[in-house]
Amino acid sequence: MTKPANAPVPPVVQANPYLGRFQPLPPAKAGAKCPVTHLCRSSLYNAAARDEARLVKINGKVYLDVEHWLARVQSAPALEVKRAGITPRTDRAA
Repeated sequence: MTKPANAPVPPVVQANPYLGRFQPLPPAKAGAKCPVTHLCRSSLYNAAARDEARLVKINGKVYLDVEHWLARVQSAPALEVKRAGITPRTDRAA
C-alpha cells in the first residue's frame, strides 16, 4: 500500500519533557538580566550558592531551572507592611 502523492505530511514533533522548564542564563555583559528572575548572571550564581536557585549545565551551557525557581517564590511567606506612628503632615502651606 502506497501513499498518494498529494497526501499531507504530518509535522515532526520533538517530545521534549523539559521544554520551557530551563531558561538560559543571561550573557555576562553589563545590564543583561534574566527575563524570569530579573537578576543578573552573578546574582543567579550567588542565589545558587545559597540554595535559592537551581542551575543546570547541559552541553556546556548553564540554565536556570524555572520550575524550581517559581516553586521557591510561591512558597515564600507573604510580606506584611505595618505603618507604625506615621501621620500625614497638616501644617503645610497651600
